Amino acid sequence: PGQSAEPDSDENGGTEGRASPRRDRTPETTGDDIGARFSRPAPSHAGPDDHSVLSALTLDDVVGPPPSALDPGGFEFSPDNEHVAYLHAHLPNDPASAWTTWTLVVLDVASGTRHACFDPSSTPVSARGADGTDVEREHASGVGVTRYEWASEATNPSRLLVPRPEGAYVVDVEKTPSRGKKETNDVDKEKTNDERAARFPTTRVSYPRCVARASSDVPVLDASISPDGRWVAFVRRSEIHVAPCDDVSLGGSVVDPPVEFRVTHGARGRPFVTHGLAEYVAAEEMQRDRGFWWRPDSGAIAFTRVDSSHVEVVDVTRGYSLNMGDDERSSSEDNCAEMTPAPDERHSYPHAGCENARVTLGVVDVSSLTLVPTNDFRTKKRDATTTMRRAAEVSGDPEFFPTTWMDVDCGSARRGTAKSRGEEEEYLASVAWTPTVFSGEEGEKESSASKKKLKKTRGKGHRTTSSNGAESFSLFARVQNRAQTEVRAFFVDPATGQRYPHLDPAFVERVEGTDTWVNIAQTPIVLRRGKPPFAAPGDLVGVSERDGFAHAYLFPVGKNAKRPPRRLTAGAWCVLRVIAVDENRGWVYFTANERGPLERHLYRARLWPAPRSPPCDENAFGRSVETESANGDASSPVSSSTSAPVAPPVRLTRAAGCHTVSIDHAFRRFVDVREDLRTPPVAAMRVIARSKEDDDRDDRDDAEAENATDADDAFARTLSTAALRSTTSTHAATYASYKAPVLMQVTSADGHTTLHGAIYLPDAERFGPGPYPCAVAVYGGPGAQCVSDSWRLTADARAQRFREKGVVTFKLDNRGSANRGCAFERAIRANGAVLGECEVADQVAGVRFLVSKNLVDPKRVAIVGWSYGGFVAAAALLRAPETFVCAVAGAPVTSWLPDKAHYAE
Repeated sequence: PGQSAEPDSDENGGTEGRASPRRDRTPETTGDDIGARFSRPAPSHAGPDDHSVLSALTLDDVVGPPPSALDPGGFEFSPDNEHVAYLHAHLPNDPASAWTTWTLVVLDVASGTRHACFDPSSTPVSARGADGTDVEREHASGVGVTRYEWASEATNPSRLLVPRPEGAYVVDVEKTPSRGKKETNDVDKEKTNDERAARFPTTRVSYPRCVARASSDVPVLDASISPDGRWVAFVRRSEIHVAPCDDVSLGGSVVDPPVEFRVTHGARGRPFVTHGLAEYVAAEEMQRDRGFWWRPDSGAIAFTRVDSSHVEVVDVTRGYSLNMGDDERSSSEDNCAEMTPAPDERHSYPHAGCENARVTLGVVDVSSLTLVPTNDFRTKKRDATTTMRRAAEVSGDPEFFPTTWMDVDCGSARRGTAKSRGEEEEYLASVAWTPTVFSGEEGEKESSASKKKLKKTRGKGHRTTSSNGAESFSLFARVQNRAQTEVRAFFVDPATGQRYPHLDPAFVERVEGTDTWVNIAQTPIVLRRGKPPFAAPGDLVGVSERDGFAHAYLFPVGKNAKRPPRRLTAGAWCVLRVIAVDENRGWVYFTANERGPLERHLYRARLWPAPRSPPCDENAFGRSVETESANGDASSPVSSSTSAPVAPPVRLTRAAGCHTVSIDHAFRRFVDVREDLRTPPVAAMRVIARSKEDDDRDDRDDAEAENATDADDAFARTLSTAALRSTTSTHAATYASYKAPVLMQVTSADGHTTLHGAIYLPDAERFGPGPYPCAVAVYGGPGAQCVSDSWRLTADARAQRFREKGVVTFKLDNRGSANRGCAFERAIRANGAVLGECEVADQVAGVRFLVSKNLVDPKRVAIVGWSYGGFVAAAALLRAPETFVCAVAGAPVTSWLPDKAHYAE
C-alpha cells in the first residue's frame, strides 16, 4: 500500500510547466477553525471495538530501521547512460534481526530489467581474497552496501567500485549482443547473425572482484576509482595506495593477494599525520569527507596532508568487549562471557578557540604507472606488466612518484609557517580539478611559465598533462577564514604549486554588514566551453547567499573575470543544490523550494539567453514568479544591482511533495524519487522535454529526445515506473497504522515571521477531542530542516507510537533552521542574540498556539531533542519552566567551549 505510482495530483490542473505561485497540495492549517478541525473524530484504521492495528507499533519499530530505509535510493546513471545503479534493501532473513541488508542493483534503461550487482548476503566469502572473519562480522551487522562509485570515463563496459569493510571490489556492467526472435520476413532473413543479435542487446554484470583487501587491523579507507576505470586509490596506514582493477598475471598466474603500490610517503609511522584523509572538522561540519581527488585523465592525485599533532588529544572509552573463544560461542546462552574494559581510543579533537589541524595540499604524479598505454583496460599488455613489476619494487619511492606541494597551508596560523596566510585561510573547504583556462596577457605569461616548469620537472615518470598532451588541468580550491565570515576561491597550477595571480581570488563569498557566518556552499561547476559573450571557458556556476537567499550564480573567471557575478535565479526562496549544467543547450539544473519551504522540486534555468529569443521575453522564459518572503508576505523577486533581470525557472517535477533526482549525462532523462506525507518514496524514470529555444548545436546527443515528448510539453512523462518501484509490501501493516501529521503555520515570538510546524494527533475516537499531553520534538539549529511534505516526516516511529498512546508530538522549525534565507537562519546570532534565546521563544509560541486551540494540556508538555536539539531542550527547561515540565536532552551541548571548533565558533 502506498507504493504504487499514483497519477500526479495536478495532472490536469495546468497546461504549462513554468514556475508557478506557491500552491500547498497538503494544506496547512491556520486561523480560528483549527480547534474545530482537530477536534473532529479522526478516521480509525480499526473498527470501534478493534484496536489491534492501532497497537501495531512496538518499541522494536521505534529503535529499528525506519520504513523509509527499505526504499531504493542513491540512483546514478552510468557514463554511457545505458544503466542506472541504485541501492535496494533486502528484508532480514533472520527474524531476530530488525535490520536490513543493502544491495547494489543495476537497471537497464532501455529494457527496464534489473540485475543484481553486489549482494553481500549472497557473495561467497571466498570472493577474491576477502578475510572470512571480517566478512562474517560485516554480514552479522546487516548493513550491506552503503556506497558505490561509477568510473566517470569508462564505457561498455562501465565499471563500478563497491567499497566494503573487508576490501574494495569492482564490477563490470556492459551491453552484450544476444539472439533475437526468429526471423519472420525476408528482410530479417537477409540480415547477418551479428546484425540480428545487435538488435537485442542484453546487460551482463561481472562477478565482483576484490582489488584491495583489508584486515581487522589494516583497513582500506576511502577507496575511489580512477576516471578511466583502470585503478583504485585508497588509504592504508596513513598513505595513499593505488591498485589495478584488473587481474595482474606474473609468471602465468594471477597475483593473489591483489597488487598495490604506495604512491605517497612521509606519513606512515608518524602519529596524527595522514595523507589522503579528511580531517575531523572537514568531514563532520564542512561536507568535505574526502582527502584525495583523481585528476580527470587518471594521471595524478591531489591529496591533503593532515597534521593533528598540535591538536588536543581526547581519550574516548569505547566501553566493554566480549572475550569469547570458539567454545564459548557454541555453548549455551546461560554461559556468561567475561567482560573486560576495552582500551581507550585517543583522538585529536579541536575544541572551540583552540588549534586546528594543519592541512596542506599536494599533487602526486602517478602517470608512470596509471597512464601506461593499453588498447582496452581488460587486456594486459607486456609494458603494463613490466611497469607494475617495476612499480612494486619502488613502491613509495618519491622519485618514482614525485609530489609537488601547492601554495595552500590551512590551520597553521598559530605556528606561523612560511606559506600560512594566518586565520584568513584557516579551513580548506573544497578541492576540485578543472581544465586549465588561460585568458588575457597575464594568463599567457602564466601558461608560458608553467610549460617551462614542466620541462624542468618532467623527470622519471613525471607528467602533469594528459597522455596525449591535449588537455591540461588546474586545481580549484576554496578556503574559509577562522571567523567564518568569508569563503575565498582560487586556482593553483599543479605543475608549479603556485596560485594564478589573476585568479586569486577568483571570487569571495561574504555577508556584508554583519558578523554572522557564511555557509559553505557546494563546489561550483566549471564551464568547459562557455558561450561568448555571456560566459567564457573556466567560468563557474555555483550557489551563493550574497543577496539573502541561496541562488545560482555565474561567476566570471576567464576573459570576463572583471565582470560581477551574474544571478541565474532570483526570489525569496532557496536553491538547494545545483545538479548539473548543460552547456550545449544553455541550461542549469537545480533543486529548489520555490513552491514553498515544505516542498523540493527539480528546475532548470537559462545559463545564458536562448539563441532564438530575447533575454527577457516572457514567452521564452515563462510567467513571472510570485514569491513569499520569510515572514509569509508576498514580495517581488529579489533584485540585484550586479545582474540583469532574471527569468523565472522551469519546473520539471509536477506532483507536490519532495523530489530527489539524478539526471543522465546527456540531459535526456532523470530518475525522480518522489514522496509526500501520504506516499512513501516512489522512483520513476522521466524524460526531460526539449524546449523550442534549445540550442541545436549537438543534435547527435538528442536522437532519442525527438520521440520522447512534444516540445511544448514542459513536464516529463513517466517511463519504466514498475521496474523502479519499491517492494516493501511486507510492511503494509506498519504503514497502515501510520497517520500523516497535520501541517500548520504558527507566528514566531517576534510577532511577524511565519513558522512551519507539524502535529501528530491521537485518535479522537479513542482518546477524545483533547487537550492531550504533548512531546515537542526539536532540533532547532542551523543547517537542518525538520518539517516538510515528505514521507520521512510521517514515518517517525517514535511520534507515531506516542500518538497511539494518546500523546501529541509537535515539530516546529523555529528561526535558525535551514532553507528559509539568511535572515531567518541567522536570527539566532543577529542583534546580539544569545544561543537558545529565539529558538526556545519560538517553541514556546508554538506550544501556546496549540494550547489556545484546546489541543495540548499546558501542564503536561515535555520537550525532546538530540545534539543541538538536546541543547535547545535543556535551554527550554531553564528558560521556560512555566511551559515545559520535563526535557530529554540527548547528547546536548551543555558548554560550547569543549565543542568542536568549526561548528561551535
